[in-house]
Amino acid sequence: MPPETGLGDSAREHLVLRALAGWSAAAEARVHSVVTTRRRAAVNLLVNGDYEYVELFQRDRDGLWIEAGSSSGHVDEAHLDQ
Repeated sequence: MPPETGLGDSAREHLVLRALAGWSAAAEARVHSVVTTRRRAAVNLLVNGDYEYVELFQRDRDGLWIEAGSSSGHVDEAHLDQ
């Protein structure tokens, strides 16, 4: 079964706001893409121009999105659940 990539607008906006919350205005962080599967989500950012950074989230037992980490780089759908 292929991953479920549909994410409601309000859930997507919530993840984007959480991913951007830690960045100062000077970093000029902007969203490059949002990738989701049933259990995980990645908000890919471009920071300070073209520096790739990703904020990772996963669903808890209640189905709520919780922060799962962050890293430099980019995550695509094929690598999100690995």
